[in-house]
Amino acid sequence: MFIAMLCCCSAIKVGIAVMKATTTFVGQNMRIIFLPLISYVLITVWGLLWFFGGLYLYTIGYAHPRDGFEFTTEIAWDRNTKPAIVYYILGLFWVTAFIVGCTQFVIAAAACIWYFTQGSDAKPDSIGTGIKWLLKYHLGTIAFGSCIIAIVQTIRAIFEYYRR
Repeated sequence: MFIAMLCCCSAIKVGIAVMKATTTFVGQNMRIIFLPLISYVLITVWGLLWFFGGLYLYTIGYAHPRDGFEFTTEIAWDRNTKPAIVYYILGLFWVTAFIVGCTQFVIAAAACIWYFTQGSDAKPDSIGTGIKWLLKYHLGTIAFGSCIIAIVQTIRAIFEYYRR
């Protein structure tokens, strides 16, 4: 019982220390707050563009009257439309995961640069350096990781579609 209380107190102390370091980091790098907002705007713009493109893709096909409702029509797709829609959904997931991954990388890199330069005289621009590292060294890595995430999400979406 006593050992469990010591572990609990130790975990609370570690949690408090992490929160102190986090508040110090955010206080010294206030621009970090704008990265998720920029990511949100980019994902919103991408989502709108994807929606209108998907609407166009959905309407590709041949219009013919519905059975029993001749005054309305439905779109009949050819055999290439469904794979195109699946590919289009993969693109949605891939670009969204890429934007999120880039944002997470820049925040993580900025936090690491800030942490390891504490106590030194040099105060580099940690956010700018994180963006440089992203563009120079890690763009392909994040694209590959987001591709894997997008493939898994697309497979999951396909299974959810067939489940319903």
